Amino acid sequence: MVTTDRQLPARPRPFGDEHFLSWVTRLAFANLCEATHFTQVVLGGMDIWGGCVNGASTLRPEVILAEKTNISVASISRLYSVNFARRHYLELNSLYARSYFLPAICVSRIFRHNWIQFCPACLSEDRVAYFRNHWRVSLLPVCTRHNLNMMDRCPYCSSPINFHQLPYHEQSLSICHNCLHSLSSQYQNFCQPCGDTLYLAHLVESGISNGWVKLSKNNKVMMPLFVAGVRLIMKLFFRSKTANKAREYFGIEGPIGNDNKIAFVHLPIATRIEVLSATSQLLKHWPDRFIEICSALNLNQSTFKINEPYVPFWLYNTLDMKVKRFKAWTSDEEFFSAASFLKKFSYLVSYSNIAEVLGLDRSCHRTSNRDRIIMSLYTSDYEHSVFHWPK
Repeated sequence: MVTTDRQLPARPRPFGDEHFLSWVTRLAFANLCEATHFTQVVLGGMDIWGGCVNGASTLRPEVILAEKTNISVASISRLYSVNFARRHYLELNSLYARSYFLPAICVSRIFRHNWIQFCPACLSEDRVAYFRNHWRVSLLPVCTRHNLNMMDRCPYCSSPINFHQLPYHEQSLSICHNCLHSLSSQYQNFCQPCGDTLYLAHLVESGISNGWVKLSKNNKVMMPLFVAGVRLIMKLFFRSKTANKAREYFGIEGPIGNDNKIAFVHLPIATRIEVLSATSQLLKHWPDRFIEICSALNLNQSTFKINEPYVPFWLYNTLDMKVKRFKAWTSDEEFFSAASFLKKFSYLVSYSNIAEVLGLDRSCHRTSNRDRIIMSLYTSDYEHSVFHWPK
């Protein structure tokens, strides 16, 4: 029963690693009220379901809830995802924090996408089931405690997690709001044991606990810089020029968009686990394994550095010292000289012939300026269409 008195009859305390919306839903159930109706009455119609997924609303619902529960504002504020992250991530709104959490899109108080993951074994063991903040971290789709891949939807009806839409008499957040099946029973039939992803998961968890990650004996990296580097390494699986051979090498079968047309955080959880498993293999025995695989796949620095204004030093140093450098392109002056040479000896002025003259194996960089050079020297009155240096 909900009351508008200063304090609520039932005031369950939040768990230390609990997500804000999870605690509010448990608070509503303890007071015999459905979660969305509870926030309408207690918070004066404030809609927290879309606005407080990551951080506090400007309306500061934590202040009202502190008065109603006799729990400090600081303790409630710690439940927000952003405040959880700031304890180990320094500042979430930075170039080094892209897509740290899974995206949460809430329409009419219903999450339409898979905004949070969960370990059914953890929910099964909880005396009171609740959802953790670290289950929203996109780089952590496995449970290191139970050595299981996590899930991000109901295994029976595939609905996203919307525990706040449950009727209050269910009294447990480990129930699917759509089909009312348990999310934690018989999980052995659905969850697969972790593979290589477990190594990366341990690194991420150590970063969450300590604020830094130990990559190797003498290589310790702050958590934001580690995540930024991992994001750059994963470009290998998204760039059109490297994606196919990288996926084939690591056996990734799930659909991935080329050239970042599909963001990593929007991939199905099974595909994200495959990508992170491959990334985990690249990080093991850093940097030896990474250098070995770059050599096997004939990768150069541009695979990871291209269009990136910031590259963390722990990755930049390895790329600069150990991985093949960028291809060195010829200048426009050399290009013009080669084109003039072809015209002088009655050869077709074309990109492939110019590349052959410059010793570039019939392939060279194309630009609008070089197009103009070819047009200015092109003539249909040529004797030979293909140029080759004599052997």
